[in-house]
Amino acid sequence: MLAFAVNQTTAIFSLEDFLLADQRDATAWWNNQGRQEFTGSPYGRGFVSHYFLIMGMWSILLLVVALVLGVISYISLCYSDARESPEFLKLWWKVHRWVMAFAWLAFLAGTFCFLLTMHSALDIVAPRYTSFDIVNGTIAEPNSQDLLYGVTLWEARKVNTGIIAFIIILILFGTILHVVLVFYLHPDKKAPHETTEVDKKATEVDKKATEVDELLAALRQVLLSSTAV
Repeated sequence: MLAFAVNQTTAIFSLEDFLLADQRDATAWWNNQGRQEFTGSPYGRGFVSHYFLIMGMWSILLLVVALVLGVISYISLCYSDARESPEFLKLWWKVHRWVMAFAWLAFLAGTFCFLLTMHSALDIVAPRYTSFDIVNGTIAEPNSQDLLYGVTLWEARKVNTGIIAFIIILILFGTILHVVLVFYLHPDKKAPHETTEVDKKATEVDKKATEVDELLAALRQVLLSSTAV
């Protein structure tokens, strides 16, 4: 994801691409505002090139933070006694669970900014046709390139919003699943009578295994004695 964000922000468009996109963005905003003499900043976010680069840099920053924090936690786990000592693992987890949670949030925020940057890239390159009708050999009406979104961008915007909504739903589902596992299905969280029943069953299994081992040992001893005779 970080590689995609860096490539999308720094290597796709040239200066001429940004200038043409800003001019088209300004014309669309001017038409949308009724062609006033002064209309202010387009859509309250500046020109599309400014929004694209700023959101792209935020995406890179947040994804780098997530990567660095993940690497720090992994190195700390490898170069500590957490794998050999359960007590130290508990101590390690008390600290690094917050580091990992912050890294996860940074990754989600970076992904969200990446998707917004991707849609800005579509704003820069996509044509803004009001329809796909051909009039006198021309696609739609002559001024169709100067309108707000157009058919293509409007459909792409809905798909992009759907992707973001799908990610949010998956995050909520994962969070709910984690809460259920930790606070309801965890063995240590069960009622005392449930854990007692589990312990009794485990004890019975151990007793049966011990009896089987004793019988096998006695049989082995008998076989050895008969062989010696």
